[in-house]
Amino acid sequence: MDAQTPLSQPDLVLGLLAMLAVMAGATLVLAAARARDLRLVLTALAVKLLVCSIYSVLIVGYFGGGDTLGYHYEGLALAEAIRNDLFWGSRLYLSTTPFFLPEGSSTDHMESLSGLVHFLTFDSYLASSVVFGVIGFAGQLLLYRTFTARYPDPRLGAWWRAGILYFPTLTFWSAGMLKDAVGLFGLGLTVWGVHRTLEAGRPRNYLLTVLGAYVLVLFRLQVLPVLLIAVVPWVLQAQNVRSRLRRLRARGRSATVRLALVAGGVVGIWLAGKLESRFSLAEIPQAIAVQSGLFEQIGGATTEVIAVPTWSGLVASAPAALVLTLFRPFPWEAAGALGLFAALENLVLLLLTFRMLGRFRGRPGLFRSVLRAPMFTTCLVFVALYGIAVGASTPNLGSISRYRMPLIPFFVGMLAIVEAQRAEWTRRRSALAPLPESAGVEHAAA
Repeated sequence: MDAQTPLSQPDLVLGLLAMLAVMAGATLVLAAARARDLRLVLTALAVKLLVCSIYSVLIVGYFGGGDTLGYHYEGLALAEAIRNDLFWGSRLYLSTTPFFLPEGSSTDHMESLSGLVHFLTFDSYLASSVVFGVIGFAGQLLLYRTFTARYPDPRLGAWWRAGILYFPTLTFWSAGMLKDAVGLFGLGLTVWGVHRTLEAGRPRNYLLTVLGAYVLVLFRLQVLPVLLIAVVPWVLQAQNVRSRLRRLRARGRSATVRLALVAGGVVGIWLAGKLESRFSLAEIPQAIAVQSGLFEQIGGATTEVIAVPTWSGLVASAPAALVLTLFRPFPWEAAGALGLFAALENLVLLLLTFRMLGRFRGRPGLFRSVLRAPMFTTCLVFVALYGIAVGASTPNLGSISRYRMPLIPFFVGMLAIVEAQRAEWTRRRSALAPLPESAGVEHAAA
């Protein structure tokens, strides 16, 4: 079909039809659900589709290759296999590591899923990219809903919108045919499932959590152990669970929910190590060093972070790795237009970090208040662990902005939670402050 050729006229027509169908479907669903933020979600979705178009054009016209086109051509072959299976009774597609089974690598799963998507979109490169972009957007939306449910203060609305729905890197690198889009969906679904389970420990909420974790197993296994470690503080200090009715039965039910989630996290970490040995605790430093060495072999390394493949070497390299993940490339290190955009984005993150640290100056009680805030410790742990792992294993300034994607919502969460706690801390201090002496005299006279 002509639609197999990226950005040919048939491909563009199918891509445009896919975008229109997505916008119409989202409008109908949100309107039927009477969503209060209908305009916000539709606007963010429209931005995602626009970025998807830009990304698709850049991949073909600027990069001329890479993972995306590789998944496109593999998807074409597997879409043909699906057609043969349907019309001729063969089993070609199911014999090539189906995406819904844990066997094989995440690349195998992505190729298999790409085949199904291409089959459904008539082999269109652009329409398939739209599907993956929407999958990534669904993950962003679930993360947005989780954070806004925990912190609904309207004054924080700009943080959540800019940092989760519109953040440039998060939007760009999940807008096309990449594992990152599906991984972002798995991340959002898992976090949303944990949130809903803490709200109400119903079986369907546990199922959402398990399903999200399984998507991460298939497409972004390296995220899962970090996430499971990070959610433990959130589960243990969940305010809405602890504030249930004080009857013995209610307390026991709350404890059961927390225990089940923590136990599930431990089991998930153990399974991640079993599924892929490089994610076991004993193998992590060596796996990171090997991954870092791969960039040197392909000439992509720009900096060396981990020098000794041991836990002590990894700990020693942690500060440099975290700085690399969050803030590099710096503006003077940028190469090319995309590198400059990444550097400017990192500069904004650096300034916001300084701003966050400045909030604690002269407020010794604020830090304790922030640590007690729901989800802050989870955000801090996820950013620290995942940031160190990415920085140590990916010494490449061109790839780092893509691989760090999962930590961006949690980093924004840290910034926003500090803002929320500062406002609350200031309000409490003002309420407890004694009235001026003159005001007290006037009050007594009245």
